[in-house]
Amino acid sequence: MGWMYENGLGIGLDVKEALFWYEKAAAQEHDLAKEKLAELN
Repeated sequence: MGWMYENGLGIGLDVKEALFWYEKAAAQEHDLAKEKLAELN
């Protein structure tokens, strides 16, 4: 979901919403989500 919001695929472009989904995934130890959080912050 974070990637879709970050890139506006199928839904509107919304970096704030992307961060929300990346944070949820990172809390579950998803490595790519952690990388994206570091990249976007």
